[in-house]
Amino acid sequence: MKEWQTNQIMTKKFDDSQPSRHIIENFSRTKSGYVLDLGCGKGKNAIWLAKNGWKVDVVDPKQKWLGIVKERSAEANIEIQSFVQSDIQSFVPDKQYDLIVCAMVLHFLSPDQITDAIEKMQSWIKPDGQIYISVMTDDNPVGHRPTLFKKGQLRDYFNGWEANNFHITTDPLLMPGNTEPEIYYFDFIIARKPS
Repeated sequence: MKEWQTNQIMTKKFDDSQPSRHIIENFSRTKSGYVLDLGCGKGKNAIWLAKNGWKVDVVDPKQKWLGIVKERSAEANIEIQSFVQSDIQSFVPDKQYDLIVCAMVLHFLSPDQITDAIEKMQSWIKPDGQIYISVMTDDNPVGHRPTLFKKGQLRDYFNGWEANNFHITTDPLLMPGNTEPEIYYFDFIIARKPS
């Protein structure tokens, strides 16, 4: 991986093929079950989960991203169960899931859409199943993201669930198309549905 040095801090180039370290750290010990990757992007989390024994359905509104997931999973000889082109508001699953991953999606929705999306995800999870959500916080500039979350706000959606909510600051990260690295601020939550 190419790295840039800025003000004595190592800057990493964004790599959209590597799964979230939080997915690896929290779900590598569980090797089976049904996963919905909602807003899968280019499939970095979905492919890692499928490689590690999960049965994964991917959903994304962009056919281009689904095509990339198909290519990457075929190249790695990894089976993804289904590919669905849909947005989070329109998708209707045909099963209940053991895990739902919704990484870096919700901050693109309006507050009303966010509440609706989280309630849907909660209804799609089996008892004792888990939801992983990551979002950008309001420490970031607004840019093209209509809703930035306050630190800890995700936790408010999961009253009665066993939940851990974390705040993350990245090292400087050079995103595709940018000439200068940026620091990003995220919240993520892992919540378990009551049995």
